[in-house]
Amino acid sequence: MICEEFRKAVDRGEGLWYGVTVLRQLIQSRHPLRHGSRRATSPARGEVKEEVNYKERRQMSMLHLDYRDSRPIYEQVQDGLRRLMVSGVLTEGEKLPSVRALAGQLAINPNTIQRAYEALEREGYVYSVAGKGSFVAPRREVDAGRQTELLKQMDAAVKELLFLGVSREELIKRIETAEGGSDRA
Repeated sequence: MICEEFRKAVDRGEGLWYGVTVLRQLIQSRHPLRHGSRRATSPARGEVKEEVNYKERRQMSMLHLDYRDSRPIYEQVQDGLRRLMVSGVLTEGEKLPSVRALAGQLAINPNTIQRAYEALEREGYVYSVAGKGSFVAPRREVDAGRQTELLKQMDAAVKELLFLGVSREELIKRIETAEGGSDRA
C-alpha cells in the first residue's frame, strides 16, 4: 500500500522528492508512536499509554506543500493556516501545533514554521503566549491592512472578470454564494 502510493506519486511526474515526502507522510500516519507522538506514564501501575492529540494531527495533515510552487515554503504554510482559520477548521482561541511538531510532520526546517507563525501574528491571525504557544486570534483583531490588501486584489480581479465578459449578476451571485457558505450569523 505505501509503496503503491509512492510509485503513483513518482509516476504522476511529481518527482522523486515529492514521492519521498508522500512516503514519509504515509509512514508517519500509520506509525504514530515512531514519529513524534507523546507518551505518558501512568502513575498507578507504571504502564505506558499513548496520548494522541487527534485534532492537532488532523490540522497538520490538512496543510499541503507544493515543492514546484514558485512561492516560498513559509508562505505556503502561512496561506494554509490562514485558509484553515478562515474556513473555521481552526477556531478562535485554539492552540496551533508547536513549531517543532509541525516542522516534523511536514518534514521542513522549524525556522520556516516560525517565520510563517510570525507573519500570521503580524497580520493579526495569531497571537503568542510566552511558554504556552501560538493561538488563533479573535476575528476582530485581524489587521485592517489585510482587509485593504484583499479588497485591492478583489478590485483587480473584478475589473479583469468584467473585461472578460462575466456579468455583474454572476459576480453578485458568487458573492452571495460565498457569503452563504461562511459561518457568519
